[in-house]
Amino acid sequence: MSGTPMLWLTRPAEDSARMAQALTAHAIPTLIAPLTSITTQAITAPLAMPDALLLTSRHACPALASLPAAWRALPTYCVGESTAAYAQKAGFSHTMTGSGNVLALLQLLAADLPAGAHVCYLSGEDIALDPAPLLASRRISIERIIAYTATAIPAIPTELGDALASQQLQGVVFYSARSVQIAASLLPAHALQACDIYCLSLAIAAQAATLGGKRLLSAAHPTHESMMELLSTHAIKAPL
Repeated sequence: MSGTPMLWLTRPAEDSARMAQALTAHAIPTLIAPLTSITTQAITAPLAMPDALLLTSRHACPALASLPAAWRALPTYCVGESTAAYAQKAGFSHTMTGSGNVLALLQLLAADLPAGAHVCYLSGEDIALDPAPLLASRRISIERIIAYTATAIPAIPTELGDALASQQLQGVVFYSARSVQIAASLLPAHALQACDIYCLSLAIAAQAATLGGKRLLSAAHPTHESMMELLSTHAIKAPL
């Protein structure tokens, strides 16, 4: 192995850049090589104002600017603190913040809203979990509006390929099952066998088990804060 061992950050560019900055404070070198690129898109608001908004990713927050001003008073259910912060910045101050787990957020929403409520869900084109059937038994309807797309990269970038070839990667970080699937489709077999694989949840770790890393680790909770704690504890730090 040549050079300082690096941690591969697979999240979209802006997310990875912020994460890399935070990891630098822990003396953990990183390699930013996103597996998806985010493209926001214009949306058209439904004619009828819903009873609440649902946001399971901060990447949907730019679409909030397209909604009527009156909607800013709506209860806005956000999957985590980062998403809530972006919603509040857009003027949606009545936010209910989840723990980073979509199922837990849906339970919170179902407990708060009455039967017959109508929810507008701003989402990505691809979603891991469809809330509509889960809330149907509570007679809460979901109107889903696609606010962004996360497009998979077509090939592994040269810098990442070089780091893999020289065994300079100490580990890889996955925040979604889809990113695991993209990595599996692009990487050569056994490419990560010398790497630790860090996953945001046990469900993602179950997907990542097929990649055959050295160690498979999952955050204690499906939150960014828990992932950072995992990395600061287990990732290799640069020598002083």
